[in-house]
Amino acid sequence: MLIISGYFLYKNAQNATEEALRMQAIGITVTLNSLIQNLNPNQLQTEGSIIMSQMLIDERWEGIAFLSLYDIEGKVVLHSNPLLIGKQFKEIKDLFELPTPYYHRVILGTGEEVFVSDTRITFLNTPHMLRVALHQYPAEGLLR
Repeated sequence: MLIISGYFLYKNAQNATEEALRMQAIGITVTLNSLIQNLNPNQLQTEGSIIMSQMLIDERWEGIAFLSLYDIEGKVVLHSNPLLIGKQFKEIKDLFELPTPYYHRVILGTGEEVFVSDTRITFLNTPHMLRVALHQYPAEGLLR
């Protein structure tokens, strides 16, 4: 009986962790979408990545691995790492066919697995994909 109870306690904590990541991603997505919609194209180019980069180091946004905005061809329009702007990611094109938000996990080049939320937004009458990638370790504290 104790083993079964422990199992269900663990499963509930696991579900709470997943839900915490989703809620954090939704909050960040809503905030970024609002910001993007209120910038003109010139401001987006000059200020967008700076704002995204600052969010990564602001303790109020703890847990963000990276933030990015892709056009329909998979080209990086904005990124919290400005060196990636202009790079092409072909796999992003397929995401435009999926219902969003689309939650999944991705393994980074560092080997870390991150929780990802991809949400289709419209900017200047053109579809874009807003990606919020979160470190899992802050939310996984619920499992400990």
